[in-house]
Amino acid sequence: MFAQLHQLSGFEFANLTLLIGVLVAANLRRVTNVNPGGIVASGFLILAFISSVWWALALVLASIFIATAYKCFFSHIYIGRQPMFIMAGISVVLMSILSVIMQYFHLLPSDNLSLPLGLILPAILGATIYKQGIPQTFHHTGLSILLTATLLAVIYTISRKLGHDFHQLDRLIADRESLHLAWGSLLSLASIIIGFVMYKIRGVKSAGYIVLPMLASMLIISPLNFGLIVGLTIVIYAMISVMKHYSLLVGVGRYSFILVVAIMLVWTAEYVLLHSTSQFSPFMGTSIFAALAIAVIINEHNAYGVRKAAPALALSLLVMTCVEIGGIATVQTATHQPVNLHNLTVSAESRRMATQ
Repeated sequence: MFAQLHQLSGFEFANLTLLIGVLVAANLRRVTNVNPGGIVASGFLILAFISSVWWALALVLASIFIATAYKCFFSHIYIGRQPMFIMAGISVVLMSILSVIMQYFHLLPSDNLSLPLGLILPAILGATIYKQGIPQTFHHTGLSILLTATLLAVIYTISRKLGHDFHQLDRLIADRESLHLAWGSLLSLASIIIGFVMYKIRGVKSAGYIVLPMLASMLIISPLNFGLIVGLTIVIYAMISVMKHYSLLVGVGRYSFILVVAIMLVWTAEYVLLHSTSQFSPFMGTSIFAALAIAVIINEHNAYGVRKAAPALALSLLVMTCVEIGGIATVQTATHQPVNLHNLTVSAESRRMATQ
């Protein structure tokens, strides 16, 4: 059974899982008025389960631990939007340690989307548990997972019978460079600190720390990909700005809609560019993070306005970029290697050698 589950992994399957998960969670929240663990939780947990049952279990248990730890030791500390930063920091540290242990015992693949996605997910679930309690949160999260998995199985089965190949994008991406954050956990912690400082300075309660390391890496090694993300962000933002005058989309409903549109456009752009170019690697294997980045940026610009959100994002991105460049240069200098910023990428040849 578990061997068959691993066959479902892949970039296109991950996009489809996240898309269905967001739609199900948003509608379930609208109908029940209860948060099912977060808009992205059900999709991410399904992907984690497919990757490693033990990793999925660790994510769930870690979310309970984080909510409990925050309630016992940190809830009395007021720093503004406290759960967001404290829980995220605990989550990154805890899941980084668990991932090393689980990889050592071969319980979690090292080169898998579930690892970076899992660094923050316990914080998202933990924040919901802190507000709603364990029974209500997991009841609705479980229902969201069940509905998402059912729809996913139906769509996947029908698509396969119609001849669709869900691994087509994986084969095209395998021949091109992909983004690899060697110090992903440390960069995530740095991103959380930057987000907190920016909150104190600018008053913007940003969730961009989830994707800030990826955006900074894109800016450093692939300005074309960074420009592609910026271009899609502008297109969707313009569309949402027009729609605001003719719809009642607000809050979580608006964010869910933005994320669905971002997933679909990023997926389409990736598909078209992979088939129309021979060397360019659109989003460098990080299409899910690109979609999340677009949704977060647009949502915050809608919430705070361009004049307040744009400078905060630009400054955060600048600091994160300097941190990454400084970190790479420091490590390579200390190890007597020539400074090469492209060490953030993994070539197709390197991936093939690593898997042999």
